[in-house]
Amino acid sequence: LAGHEADARRNLGRLHEAAPGYGEEDFLRAFQFRQPAHTQLIGDAFRRLGRLRRNTGRRRAKRA
Repeated sequence: LAGHEADARRNLGRLHEAAPGYGEEDFLRAFQFRQPAHTQLIGDAFRRLGRLRRNTGRRRAKRA
C-alpha cells in the first residue's frame, strides 16, 4: 500500500466490481511468490485492504 490508501481503496473497488470474490489466494496463484517474507507482506496488505474496504462507509447494492 505504501501509504497510498485512497488509491488502494479505489483499485480494490474496481477489482471487486470485475471479480467480486477475488482475494489473496487468487493473487498468490497468479503471482507465485516463493519467499515467505513476500507472501507475508502480501497477506498483510490484503488484510489491510479488507479493513479499508469495510471502512469506506458505502454499502453496495446486492445484485439479483
